Amino acid sequence: LCMPFPRFCASVLDVLQCLHEVAARLRWLRPELLCSPAQMRTVRAVWTQQTRGASLLAVTQLYEVVQEVGFFTFDASKLSDQQWLQDVLRRVLSEDASNSESRRQKVHSQGGSLSFLNLLRTLHCAALERNMLHQRNMLALERQARSKVRLTLLEMEDLRELHRSYLSLADVEPVQRLRALLQQCGAAKLTTKEHEELERIVQRSEPQGDCSWEIDGVPFPTFVHWMVEALDLGIG
Repeated sequence: LCMPFPRFCASVLDVLQCLHEVAARLRWLRPELLCSPAQMRTVRAVWTQQTRGASLLAVTQLYEVVQEVGFFTFDASKLSDQQWLQDVLRRVLSEDASNSESRRQKVHSQGGSLSFLNLLRTLHCAALERNMLHQRNMLALERQARSKVRLTLLEMEDLRELHRSYLSLADVEPVQRLRALLQQCGAAKLTTKEHEELERIVQRSEPQGDCSWEIDGVPFPTFVHWMVEALDLGIG
């Protein structure tokens, strides 16, 4: 990558900054290396379908392509999502211009076109931003949950291990999966009343919008509330 690490990193933040710079350099030089084989097949299939064999993609098709590729949640019909993606694209193209002296086609938001590498770089940058935002939101919710139920950090880590076990269970329906987890932890077979209590606990915090716990999984902060409520009621 032609980018040596410093001999001494003063802190973890220095290491993270170095890794960020390496990832940015890798994203620009070889963005295909940041995709899994399955992801590359998906991107190439969508690219071929949208460009019909041409070497460039119209910028006006970018929203539809990003939504179809499905690297992250994106609604091509939402103005806020469109504006956010335009901003990501501008930064990617600016980075391209500053990192290369080769001749480039000018890109305009209305009538320009993108190369396959432009698309890959845009997808990676956008996916990274969405993931960072999601992680920040989850961390904030986790802190709120810990403060509300008054658990120690060690107790939260114990629950995190249980959450991993919960997500690995074969049952799809949340209540059935939660019951199976409690029984795995040594709880006796639940009574009808206890099963009804579990149903009420889950129903009080059902996901909103298009989110599905059967598909997307139950977030850790929600799982913390479930377990604390269940234990407070003497279930498990």
